[in-house]
Amino acid sequence: MLRKMMTHMLIIVLTITCFIAFIEKSLADPLIQYQYLTNFEKTEFNEVIWFWNVDTLYGSVHSNDFIGVKGGWFGGQVSTSQGRILMRQDLEWDRYFANEPIYDAPPVWFPSDFPHLRQAANPRISSHENRYMTWIRMMGEDGIDIFQYPHGTERSDSLLVHLEAPFYQVIHVEGDVEIEGTLVGALTVYSSGDMYLLDNCIYEGADPQTGEFEEEDMLHYLGLVSGRDIIVKDTEANGRANGVYIEPENMDRHSIIITAALIATNGSFTIEHLNRDWELYQGPVPDRRGRIIVNGSITQWRRGYVSRSEHEGTGYAKRYYYDNRFQEGGPPGFRGRDRYMIQGRHDYLYLRNQEYQYNVQNANIGSLTVDEGVNIELVGPQPIIIHNNLDLRGTEENPIIIRPRVQGEPSLFRVERGQNSIIRLSYVIFESNITAQISCDSLIVNNCEFNGAVNWEGTINVTNSTFADRASMTGWNQLAVSNCVFEDGLDIAGNTRDGHIINNTFVKGTDFGLRLRSYRNLEIVNNIIAFNEAGIENRNRRILTLSHNN
Repeated sequence: MLRKMMTHMLIIVLTITCFIAFIEKSLADPLIQYQYLTNFEKTEFNEVIWFWNVDTLYGSVHSNDFIGVKGGWFGGQVSTSQGRILMRQDLEWDRYFANEPIYDAPPVWFPSDFPHLRQAANPRISSHENRYMTWIRMMGEDGIDIFQYPHGTERSDSLLVHLEAPFYQVIHVEGDVEIEGTLVGALTVYSSGDMYLLDNCIYEGADPQTGEFEEEDMLHYLGLVSGRDIIVKDTEANGRANGVYIEPENMDRHSIIITAALIATNGSFTIEHLNRDWELYQGPVPDRRGRIIVNGSITQWRRGYVSRSEHEGTGYAKRYYYDNRFQEGGPPGFRGRDRYMIQGRHDYLYLRNQEYQYNVQNANIGSLTVDEGVNIELVGPQPIIIHNNLDLRGTEENPIIIRPRVQGEPSLFRVERGQNSIIRLSYVIFESNITAQISCDSLIVNNCEFNGAVNWEGTINVTNSTFADRASMTGWNQLAVSNCVFEDGLDIAGNTRDGHIINNTFVKGTDFGLRLRSYRNLEIVNNIIAFNEAGIENRNRRILTLSHNN
């Protein structure tokens, strides 16, 4: 049941959505796989944010950056993409690692946007160019109330819409949002602006003092996803004005409990009012607000402060638990058993092996690295463009497979030449109707299978590969093709100064088995050229070296 009680005009876009068709991350998705995940551990001002002895993290921790540890208790696996962890040796007694840290771990990719959440959202709420703040209050079995009020004014309980307890739902707020309350059901709130946590955000049935719950019995899921920062609001419920010392036994006066997946892939998870010198508001001395207790996961682009030394101590101690259900499930838009769509612009992507395939549609990628065993499905006629480097790292036991979503429909896998672009393809299978169009500085291909057309340009080195459709290779400087099978012929063009076509098989071509359009220096040795419509066509006047071909 929806109710609308507003005096000013507000627009809600309500869409009919089949939630079963969500395009989502897999169980190997690092956004909810780690209990704590960051891209940067330093601030914008290059300050290291240290872990201290008041910090307790029970789950796995990963950062693409150097992790700074002066103290703390780490009960899960800690890993970093750097070669070491920054540690104060004189404080060694004040820290504990249950497992030896892992160094030089592969970096984790952070998407900048979640278009699949916007597509699945119901309702979608406009902030009217950020003139209005949206306030979401979860009320357990009584559902969800959503309010709006003008930015910069007192919070108003003027109801915008009431929702029943969500079965499986995404709410998208185009702007800033405030959220609090108790959840029954499965909900993801996705804001394009900042997200403010006014009070506990907790599952019905979780312990209101600790946030703990029996995972096997818990049915509720909450995702809190912000396009900017996720901020613990400085409210009385969250410990405003030294609340933990004023009423230490009253959890309603300090600390905050969050049972959710917190995701801020363009911003930070941080707190309001850090009492820095330039801030207009200054809290008391000290200004300790209790603990941030998270039973779920925290993902942030750049680590934010939740505790500072200003005012003899400002903010919170940490107690972070991991919700192990996220290994196989998750909040709407991040369920483990569903597939993930890659869309939009990305500077760099690293695709790890996972149980389910990646889907790619209208993706514009700077550089792409893909692990062995990954399955990629291309959606649409021109689903992907790569501009710089491409590294597809398949193995004989676990090749990378790239296929079109609809068998029989053509799809283009396109690489444009960037600055010093290097393309490496190893044990990759391109299924039928995929055209591999690659322009680069250096192309190295081995043990690959191409079932669609090939159109390549660059310095090319190809070995032990098969081509089911006609291939075109424009070589600059070097063109080396050896131990390959071409089932519909090969066209050679370009300004190749060092060309070698050796130990290949050209068969069943509907045209010439080998067509030579242009080259500087080329040798063709020990090849089988048979059962084609014709043998070799040489359109170049330069001398060609032919030897021991059949």
